[in-house]
Amino acid sequence: MDRPVLALRGISRRYDESRSTAGITDIDLVIHEGEFVAITGPSGSGKSTLLNVLGLLDVPSAGSYLIDGFDTSQLEAHQIDSLRASEFGFIFQNSYILPNESVARNAALALRIQGMLRRSQAIRVGEVLKDLGMLPQANARAGNLSGGERQRLAIGRALTSQPRIILADEPTGNLDSDNSQSLVRRLKELNDTGVTIVLVTHDEDVASAADRRIRLTDGRIVGDTGSPVLRPHGRDSSMAQPAGKGQRIRRLTGIVQDSLTSISTRPTRSLLLVAAFALGVAGMVSAVGLGETASQQVSDRLAQASLDQVDVALPSIDTINTYDVWKEQIGMLDGVLGVGIRIDVSALDAQVAPLSRAQVPDQSAYSIAVVGADRDLLDLTFPDNDASAKWGIPGDLADDVALLGEEAANKLGIKSAGPGSRVWVRGSPLEVVGLIADPGRDALLLNAVIVSPQFAAAIGPASASLIMRTEPGMPAPLAESIPLAINPASPGDVQVSTVADLRILRLGVQDDLSVLVGGISGILLLVAGLSAGTSMYLSLQSRVGEIALRRAVGARRSETALLFLAEGALLGLAGGLAGAALGLVAVMTTSIALGWNPTASATSAIIGIVCGLAVGSISSLFPALRAASVSPAQAIRG
Repeated sequence: MDRPVLALRGISRRYDESRSTAGITDIDLVIHEGEFVAITGPSGSGKSTLLNVLGLLDVPSAGSYLIDGFDTSQLEAHQIDSLRASEFGFIFQNSYILPNESVARNAALALRIQGMLRRSQAIRVGEVLKDLGMLPQANARAGNLSGGERQRLAIGRALTSQPRIILADEPTGNLDSDNSQSLVRRLKELNDTGVTIVLVTHDEDVASAADRRIRLTDGRIVGDTGSPVLRPHGRDSSMAQPAGKGQRIRRLTGIVQDSLTSISTRPTRSLLLVAAFALGVAGMVSAVGLGETASQQVSDRLAQASLDQVDVALPSIDTINTYDVWKEQIGMLDGVLGVGIRIDVSALDAQVAPLSRAQVPDQSAYSIAVVGADRDLLDLTFPDNDASAKWGIPGDLADDVALLGEEAANKLGIKSAGPGSRVWVRGSPLEVVGLIADPGRDALLLNAVIVSPQFAAAIGPASASLIMRTEPGMPAPLAESIPLAINPASPGDVQVSTVADLRILRLGVQDDLSVLVGGISGILLLVAGLSAGTSMYLSLQSRVGEIALRRAVGARRSETALLFLAEGALLGLAGGLAGAALGLVAVMTTSIALGWNPTASATSAIIGIVCGLAVGSISSLFPALRAASVSPAQAIRG
């Protein structure tokens, strides 16, 4: 016992006046290798503060602290963490076990943090648990242990790292007399092997087991019985040796394993967070995929139409007969295969209803447009259907009949065409002679009533146009010659457009859609990130004891932060993977339901996964920084 292991010279630890925790003042204390020292005194005398300073959990305000003759004030923070891990084992009044983990994983905590090989961990933990009589409970959930068993586990956790010095802060405070005596006997057995024991207690019976007793009052030493007993030295110091590359990798691996364990042992919280991330990512992936799919459908139809379609918007005219004149003039141009008349009436002006408004005036308004179409337009729109054979229309539609798009029929409650099926358009009854299930090139016809051009023109305000099919490649030259053909006196009054012109509009709409989709997806991910960050911060409040324990057994601030960052990243990654899969399924399902060819690139799924990972990491950043800033001494004091 000739070798001082701990030496305090003029040590003081002062707190703000608002703090209720007692400090220590001008402490001079030398503890030799192999001593069993009990520190006693009334509550508030500074016992725990002194122990925290001895264990490098707290930093003194004044004085010097030497371990094996080396001044600890010269050490960097990470060196202090390494020194604390290698030299000290801690037993607290609160056992600070990790209740959701196994007994063996609790005992191996310090070894994982130090980066020990897994095989070596298993051997060391097995030996310690066997020595404590807890080997049969190695795989049991630590939260199911009794109070005495928890404190035995705390001793085992302290012993697995084979410390030279055991610091015990009121270890019997929560135990009955039998368990208290058992714990004290265990400490004496350790001391007999050369382990230095420093025990803080207010129980005089417990203190009597020590060979040396130090009494504190008001933060000062008022009694010290000296060092009467010699014992063999423990192992030599391993003062803060730098970790090798393999050990650093194992430390990082241990952090990831602990993160996975934390996630798996809190299934409800973890599933809710993963669901939040998955919702955001699924929204993004599905929205992008559906946007691309819808854009591709439009593009395909425009690409098909751009080869052989020209639209002519007609000025206001007094008589429908003029349309036939223009049709004839355009039909004489080279490259024109057919011309049809189309007149569009808005839903507001059409006033479509399933019953007469004169008899049932309170009917709801239906958002169904009216399209006037002659026989030529029907043939151009439905090239695979013979109108006379399919709908019994030998020529143009009569003024008292109509064709009905399938969506419009569903809105109006009309199940089939034929006698008895009627629809009212601006107060006039029309017999429904056919239902349109396949709209051909014009999907808008599914939600429209198709009538004769004369009837549509008589309803009210309408827009008229001529739709023509051309030989492939002819739309562009015909677009230049048509205005001169039908109105040579004022060709500027005739507006001609080819579907190729609409490609520019499609690109603009696609860009706008991408911005909208991106904004919505960003909001979903932001909400998911905020939810995750809030949950992890609230979780941090309940894990302060765990954080203090990890710091006590050697975890660095950076490793404590990394633990929370890893949890957030893993949750975000899981949510990203699940969300990407759900998003792709949503795209496929919706596309099949709408009869589209799904367009979902792997890029959007990969971006979704990366976004989930990134948002998970960012959402855990603040809780991680807060966890790293937790003072172990303050956390242990509660």
